[in-house]
Amino acid sequence: KKKNPFQYGIWGREFGSKVIVVNTGLKIVWIALALVVLL
Repeated sequence: KKKNPFQYGIWGREFGSKVIVVNTGLKIVWIALALVVLL
């Protein structure tokens, strides 16, 4: 898989890491919402 150029490179590693954390958090939230809706 190719990494998102916006996560690293122009923004720098620290900002890129924050973006990854936020994206992961959003995925967890969406999964939680999906489980709540299904259950």
